[in-house]
Order: sequence, then structure tokens, then C-alpha cells
Amino acid sequence: LSGWVQQRLDARVRHLLIDEFQDTNPLQWQALHNWLGSYAGAGGQAPSVFIVGDPKQSIYRFRRAEPQVFHAAKSFVTEGLGGDVLSCDHTHRNAPALMEVVNQVMGAAQEAGQYEGFRPHTTQSDDAGAVASLPQILRQAQALRQAQALRQAQDDRGDTVQPEPVEGGSDSLAWRDSLTVPRELPEEKLVTLECRQAAAWIAVQLASGTRPEEIMVLARRRARLAVMQEELRALRIPAQQPEKTELGDAPEVQDLVALLDVLVSPTHDLSLARALKSPLFSLPDEALVQIALAARAVQAAGQPTTWFDLLQKEELAAAVPQAAAVAADLRRWKRLVDSLPPHDVLEAIYHQGDVLARFAAAAPAPLRATVLANLRALLGAALQVNAARYATPYALVRALKAGGVQAPVVAATGAVRLLTVHGAKGLEADTVLLLDTDGAPPKAETMGAIVEWPGEAPAPRPAT
Repeated sequence: LSGWVQQRLDARVRHLLIDEFQDTNPLQWQALHNWLGSYAGAGGQAPSVFIVGDPKQSIYRFRRAEPQVFHAAKSFVTEGLGGDVLSCDHTHRNAPALMEVVNQVMGAAQEAGQYEGFRPHTTQSDDAGAVASLPQILRQAQALRQAQALRQAQDDRGDTVQPEPVEGGSDSLAWRDSLTVPRELPEEKLVTLECRQAAAWIAVQLASGTRPEEIMVLARRRARLAVMQEELRALRIPAQQPEKTELGDAPEVQDLVALLDVLVSPTHDLSLARALKSPLFSLPDEALVQIALAARAVQAAGQPTTWFDLLQKEELAAAVPQAAAVAADLRRWKRLVDSLPPHDVLEAIYHQGDVLARFAAAAPAPLRATVLANLRALLGAALQVNAARYATPYALVRALKAGGVQAPVVAATGAVRLLTVHGAKGLEADTVLLLDTDGAPPKAETMGAIVEWPGEAPAPRPAT
């Protein structure tokens, strides 16, 4: 009777198609299994079920996706619903060289007991393709071990030439003044070096005739893509993150937010440094070094001061010729910040600083429309915070840093695409560069599932 009742209730659902099933987590599968399982042996007319997936592409661990769920579903469809299994090991997309690497990697994983059911893949593509790797950038521990091994080998041979000391090794241990010396994590420095190397490689490809839109850079997380975009920006290579929809993430918006930040809080030297480096002022690195040296000299004399105040002094003009003009603009805009709402302040800065023209001139041609759209959207965002009536520039800065303000969608042609592995599914490119392929093992998770419920089990396992 229960099967008949359920059949009547489910009469509207005759066909069930589930795509990307490898991204299903155990809880989702249990809900589906309990629904379809009631048809098994109940005599009702179950809806037709078509499940599509590839366990190799199970990359949604942050959503508790579990490849074992796919195998459990396959067993249920064949044994419980009398279905068939259709396997596709042939592609029309990838080059033979790439498929050879896939077969090697997955074959080794299967031999090691880390994967099951893999069969060698073939391709319809006639493009030979190529798979290569950039030189590995060693972590501190690896570099230290190599340096120690080299030192030991030289000692055994009686050599007198000593290797260079390794940063992070025993030769460079020292106390860091946390008030004056910023903390630099080894992993952060490693990411920068990796992205710098990748950006230089892309520059070589572009010089050889490859078009920017033919290159796609993939990473596991967006944070690494942000570093990659900065390195490409330093080489004046147009790049775009299609997944980046936050207005506050746009570099040009961050430049203007940094200016507002220092106008609200003149003690924020780092924000002022970014604003000075931006196309609004375009101060070269040499000028920033001179300002930093002057600030250090004043601090050593027992009279610490901010960069904002330092720019107001005539003594700095000899070392930084642009200081007087910059100081005049900062003073004028500081008075506006103290008396006007953020939209009016930004409008005045845009007009007096010729913001749109300056940023457009500094942006690569393929990204010029995106940069201008984001800058105009910033003016609109200033009208959205607290309805623009009681908002302050500080409130606007906080709102943009907190996120939630969407950037306008402008498709940039002629730019390198920067995507996460998740966001790139289904997309194609002639040249694909993968970042962080030799990452360190992930840290232990600080949280876990409340109950242990394997995908193939009908119920959670009892606590032990």
C-alpha cells in the first residue's frame, strides 16, 4: 500500500536526471536514497533515474562531497532499480599528451589502492599538445635540507667554498621587532615567488605570439589568483577573474578605498602608500623609498610622524619633487572628507583628480572598460550605504571591505583568464597553467561531521 501511495504522490515526477553527481555529499544521497529506495521491491512504478558523474572530478570537499557516494549510488541503481552502467572513456576535448598524463596519474593511484574502476582514457583530438612543468620553488625546509646536504658533501670532499645561507635556516635566525618589522609567512612568500615565475612564463608565451585570451590560469583558491593578478599587473599583462564579483576586490576600487581610508585615518601609512602608487598619483618606487627613509630618520630622532604629515613638510621636496603637489591634493580632500558625505567626496576627487582618465590610461586596453565600469560603480555604491543620507566615508570604507557590494559584469576580451578549478569546469583554453600543484599536505581540519554516515551505509554508524 505504501508503494502505491508514494507512486500517487510522485506522479508529477516521471524522469529524474542528476548531473555532476560526484559532488553529492552523504546527507544529500541519503535523502535521495530514502525516496527512491521505497520503490525497490514495493511494486510501484519508480521514476526513471539517470545519474551522470565522474569520481575523478570530485573536488567539492568543502561541501563534504565524497566519491564513495558515487559508488554507492551506482550499486543502488544497478541492484535496487535494475539499471545499467554506461562508461565513457573517450573524449573529444583533450590532447593525447594530456590524456597520457591522466592515464599515468590515475593508473598509479589505482595501483596504490587510492582509486578503483579506472580504465585508460582515449581522445578524438588530433592536436599533439604538450605537458610541461616550471622549475619547482622549494619551501624553506626543503631548501635548508638541500643546503645542509651540499655543505656536508663539500666537507667530505674538503672544499672550502661554502653554500649561500638559506633564509629561514639557522644562519639567519634573529628576533623580529613586531612593531616595526612586518611578519612574512614562508607560505605567503612562496606563493608570491610561484606567481611571479608563472607571470614571467606567460609573458614569454605572449611575446612568442600567443594571445592572452588563449591562456587560462587555474588555482585551488581565489587568494592565490589575487596574487597572480598582481604579478601580471606588474608586467602590464591584462588579466581578469571572471568569478570575482565583489566590487571591493577590484584593484582600482581598492586604490580609491585606500585613499579614503588615509583621508579618514591619516595614521594609516600602508593605505597612503597604495594611494601614492596608484594611477591617481603614480609615484615611482624610488619616491616611496625616500618617504620611508625620511620617516625612519624622523623616528630615529625621537619624533615619529606619519607619512601624511611628512608629505606636508617642505624638507621632503628635495628628495620627492612630487611631494608638494601630492600634499596639496591630500589637504584639500581631507577637508572634504571632514565635511561631506562619501558620494560628494568621491565626486570631487573624480573631478579634481581626473580619476577616470588617469586610471583608463594606466589600464591595459582589454581591461579599460572593466576598470571604468568599476570606478563608476564605486560612485553608485556610495549612494547605497545607509541610503547616502547619514553615511560617512569611514562607513563606506568598512562596507566595501566587508564585501557584499556587487561589481558590474563586463566581459573582457584579450585578457588572461584567472579561475578556480571549481569555476573552470566545462571551460576550454589552448594553454592552461596550474598553480600550487606541489602544495604542502593540508592541515588537519578543525571541525568535522557530527555523525559518521558513509555513503554506502543505510544509517549513521553508532558512536564509539
